[in-house]
Amino acid sequence: MGPSSSSLPTSTSDSKFEDKKLNDHVYEIRAPQSPDAEIVFFHGLPIDLSDATNAFWKTWTQRVRKNSKEKGELGEWSPSDNFWPDTMLPAYVNEGNTGKPINLRVLAVTYDSRPKLPSDIGVAGADDYILSENLVSDLILNPRVRVAGVGQQSDVPVFLVGHDLGGIMIKHLILCVERKCSVDAGDAKEKLTKFLTNLTSVFFYSTPHHGSAPIERLMNEIPPDNKSPLLTFMKVLGKEMARVNQRFLQYRGGKESNGGRRFGTFALNAACPTTQGIFVEEQICPEGSARIDIDIYYTVPEANHYQVCQPKAMHNNSIGMLGSNIAEVVDKIRERAAAKDLNISQRHESLKLFLEGNNQNRPRIEPGARG
Repeated sequence: MGPSSSSLPTSTSDSKFEDKKLNDHVYEIRAPQSPDAEIVFFHGLPIDLSDATNAFWKTWTQRVRKNSKEKGELGEWSPSDNFWPDTMLPAYVNEGNTGKPINLRVLAVTYDSRPKLPSDIGVAGADDYILSENLVSDLILNPRVRVAGVGQQSDVPVFLVGHDLGGIMIKHLILCVERKCSVDAGDAKEKLTKFLTNLTSVFFYSTPHHGSAPIERLMNEIPPDNKSPLLTFMKVLGKEMARVNQRFLQYRGGKESNGGRRFGTFALNAACPTTQGIFVEEQICPEGSARIDIDIYYTVPEANHYQVCQPKAMHNNSIGMLGSNIAEVVDKIRERAAAKDLNISQRHESLKLFLEGNNQNRPRIEPGARG
């Protein structure tokens, strides 16, 4: 049995998406009636430890320049309350689209990603096995009464997007689904299989697949009784993460599709060092750690470890790579559907002409004629 919602951090400072909450771990931010794609966002280590409960959306906000106190001058770039997966991403995907609009279902996962956990709640809620099981249930199997789980609709591709630790949690989720497919039966097995079938792309934003030296240094400063078990997977060349990477690589390469892979992987990594909290001018996710089992790698200019998820404008690689991939995949699905419909229509027309030709060539039998 997984941890209850009481084990998650609480905050009364912000209820921006409270009415969008499906369960303890999932928010359904955008819910069109007939989605063309499903995109799920996984936050990582919280930017603001005092407001960790809102990391699920504050990780993915637009950076803006606000007016400074001195008239006529602009202040520094800082995060806004514009959750771009709900605003700028749909606009980007549909920019220049003259056909049917591409409707996006957007969800965000929340979990306790604080490096240091309070003594009164313990560390059990951050156990990777328990958390993965809970996410599979809340995201895929039983999100809410009368709400479809992710990946359950034919020809609706699934895109998973994670920032640092969130990217690692995506790997755990996929491997948990794959494992449960081999042991579960009935309705659960069918739902899990559909999810894996529809999984199309995974986007890793500054995810250190081989660990991070600055984060490992942070780990060493936390008392063992308060240290989140999830940090174990961010050790430099750690054995636990090495096993996860190996299993993920083997599973992803197990099907001859998508260029020999079950689904695509993309990495967007920060070009600039990060100065925040205990981090002072540090590259939290080095390129070598971010490139593991990646199909397409891109460095985001003018962005640090957290700003890689906080674009300044819609036409930014943080949005553009994801948006372009979504539009391309949906367009291909629509093209296949249109070709299939055309083929069926042509077969019907050929059959109609064939039957009409047979009727014309068939000898007429006069009324009352006898053989």
